Amino acid sequence: MNRNYISLILLSFSLACDYSLRILAFTAIPLLAMEISGDDSLYSVPFSAVYFVALLATFPLSLAMQKFGRKKVFVFASGISTIGGLMILHSITTKNFALLVAGLGLTGIQLAAGFYYRFAAIELSPEGKAGRGISMVLAGGVIAALFAPSFGIYLKADGFYQLFTGYSALQFLVLLFILCVKFPKIEASKPTMTIFKGLIQKRKIYLPILAGVLSYNLMTFIMVASPGAMHHSGINYQGVSLVIQWHMLGMFLPSFFTGKLMEKWGGHKTLFWGGVITLGAIAANVSGQSLSYYWVGLFLLGLGWNLTYVAATGLLAKTYEPKEMSMAQGVNEVMILGTNTFTTSMAGIMVAHLGWTMVNWTILPFTLGIIFLAFYMRKQALA
Repeated sequence: MNRNYISLILLSFSLACDYSLRILAFTAIPLLAMEISGDDSLYSVPFSAVYFVALLATFPLSLAMQKFGRKKVFVFASGISTIGGLMILHSITTKNFALLVAGLGLTGIQLAAGFYYRFAAIELSPEGKAGRGISMVLAGGVIAALFAPSFGIYLKADGFYQLFTGYSALQFLVLLFILCVKFPKIEASKPTMTIFKGLIQKRKIYLPILAGVLSYNLMTFIMVASPGAMHHSGINYQGVSLVIQWHMLGMFLPSFFTGKLMEKWGGHKTLFWGGVITLGAIAANVSGQSLSYYWVGLFLLGLGWNLTYVAATGLLAKTYEPKEMSMAQGVNEVMILGTNTFTTSMAGIMVAHLGWTMVNWTILPFTLGIIFLAFYMRKQALA
């Protein structure tokens, strides 16, 4: 079997563990934060810390990958995040909200590093098959969606401490799989101001970045908002876990065929249909607040994200040269995480003060923006 193919499989398993960590965090942290802080509006604050740390780390990580290679940086990020997991455990025993925020914040290093999995997948893929490589790695999220919620419910039965003990164990598995991946060498080039100036003068790079920013922010904003909204709707932990499970399946199950769709349709058409599906998610979310509405709405949200995010990533990869890789990817992730730090911090506050329905209406114009970008970039490509 081709060595790169084996590496893609291992990278997919690493991502499965990584996203299992995120599922456990998204379902349990809001409840834990409300319990420790005593303030329901603060449940999204720990997530803001995650994205803020990820924002600070993402560009340096990209430059470090260019200099030291992807494996060393991925291993470093996993190690720091493991420390964060241990801090979360201590925050549970001490009932310390600040320590909870700090511990989850450190896991932002792994979040930032995880963004580069899809670029590593491109480098491991055969020529002209980048879409399939990205989809193959992202398919690890399906494993996470099937495994993590049941794992979380089982551990949660014995309390938050046992749940986050399992969380720390999963951090170790991320590290183990990464150590087994053989990453191709990245073209050695020292990032310079000349390269950066040349990159930012490329007008074609901005629209794929904007598409990625909108795609990721729409998805995380609603996903972070949903556990608190379901809690206010009287839905228990098992119900929240079920909804997040189907949301993650929507995010990653299409990865088995998104690559082929990219090859058949092209990035612009894939981006368009992802936007249309996201409109369907909004329609479901504003129609009601029972478990079934959350279930359908979050599933469609994940499905729309998969198409828009893979499309935006593939379109971005066509806009830069190898020597510009670290700069281009770093700028892309900084833009995504910079905006996401703000949107996630607002999620809990908006749910508490405006309600779930209004939260969903606020993302409508941005979803229409994705659809417009698909048409506009297609028009530019044909010009």
